[in-house]
Amino acid sequence: MKKTHVKDLVQDIFYKIEGDFDNPTKDNLIDVIKHLRGFASIYRKPEIVKKHVSEIMVLIEKLD
Repeated sequence: MKKTHVKDLVQDIFYKIEGDFDNPTKDNLIDVIKHLRGFASIYRKPEIVKKHVSEIMVLIEKLD
């Protein structure tokens, strides 16, 4: 996917969860990751998706 397509996908998910793309909350980020996990599972092996989600969640959990 091109960068613009990925950005559009992420913005669409923020819209669906009624989150603010430009000023997301920690909960918004967690919800977006959950949606993206399902999307990524179509294209990637489950163990790769799980690894990446875990890595991203470590970063999200460090937020205030």
